[in-house]
Amino acid sequence: MIDATVVCTHAYSARYGKDSQEKEVLGQSRGGFTTKIHALVRDTWEFILTPGQRHEITQTPTLIQDMET
Repeated sequence: MIDATVVCTHAYSARYGKDSQEKEVLGQSRGGFTTKIHALVRDTWEFILTPGQRHEITQTPTLIQDMET
């Protein structure tokens, strides 16, 4: 199963400016800063963090590739 969820973060988590937001995988929406967790669940958990505005399909190939190895 592949799933993704958005996690809201506090404003102080991005206090170092835009470059830091990208390094810390923080996206910005009208509601504030967000991070999205993309997860592939099987015997073990595998996950990728991206900024919250990223669509799930952008990380699916990476998760599937990891599953096949």
